[in-house]
Amino acid sequence: MEFEQSLTVIFIVIALVLTVLLRRSSSKREKARTLEFIKLAQELGMSTSSKVDKSFRNRLKPLQRFKRGRHERFKNILCEHEHNRELIFFECFRGHRGGNTENRERRVMEGIFHFTSSDLDLPCFSLHEAEELQQIFVSALGYKDINFDNHPDFSRKYLLNCDNEFAINQLFSDKLVAYLEQLTGISIEGAGNQLIVYRPYIRIETSRFKQHKQQATEIFEQFRNQRG
Repeated sequence: MEFEQSLTVIFIVIALVLTVLLRRSSSKREKARTLEFIKLAQELGMSTSSKVDKSFRNRLKPLQRFKRGRHERFKNILCEHEHNRELIFFECFRGHRGGNTENRERRVMEGIFHFTSSDLDLPCFSLHEAEELQQIFVSALGYKDINFDNHPDFSRKYLLNCDNEFAINQLFSDKLVAYLEQLTGISIEGAGNQLIVYRPYIRIETSRFKQHKQQATEIFEQFRNQRG
């Protein structure tokens, strides 16, 4: 019995040591990642911040990505202001601590490109890639999926949700739809003067940040060009 108790104690100690070592390793990686973002910001002429204020969090609430669940630990925040456009990049968790197994496994810190501009006047919408079976399933649950008869490939590829179908038909011109059809792995949401672009459940590599930023900016310009 004493031998079994000793083994139990040893296993507990080993587990605690491993936990501490893993946390230290993770902390070092996060610090290194933050330093990489600071260097990127300097190269790109962007400013950095360690946190976002309450007013910015409130601005995000109309966007579907931020309507549900907890979205804590905003970090690696980069800001850029130019040409009647504000760009704020930040990383933010999707998913929950606890909850069901899927949420725990998919608790990923996503990189969000958030644009604000008076050149935008968008209906509240979300656009996500979805398999046809997924679209059928969510439609059965009452989720409104807007399709375009003259763009069947786009409609098969994306789940497009908006309460104002007329405004969406005005916004999604043939040119915009043709552009969006070429994208892969991108989610886009808009509301008023805000637009966000991100890759669901993927934490982007800092080595590819410039490419992701360029693509997100191109997407923003496509939507800004729809005005009028």
